[in-house]
Amino acid sequence: MGIFQEQRGIRSRPISDALSKMLNAAASSAGVDVHIFSGGQAAKGTKGARTGSTRHDLGNAADLTLTMDG
Repeated sequence: MGIFQEQRGIRSRPISDALSKMLNAAASSAGVDVHIFSGGQAAKGTKGARTGSTRHDLGNAADLTLTMDG
């Protein structure tokens, strides 16, 4: 069980430490693996690639899938 970050493209930055801790705790409790395919992006108004809304700014959101037993 754990978090696997395989994101590419614009939202390829890591997720925040706080989100990582929450996902790790939930994954461990539920017995699942977390596969992140879209993580953090540059904050609005800063340099760096970004797209869409601000929820992924600074790694505070992730698009992911959950798997159990592979």
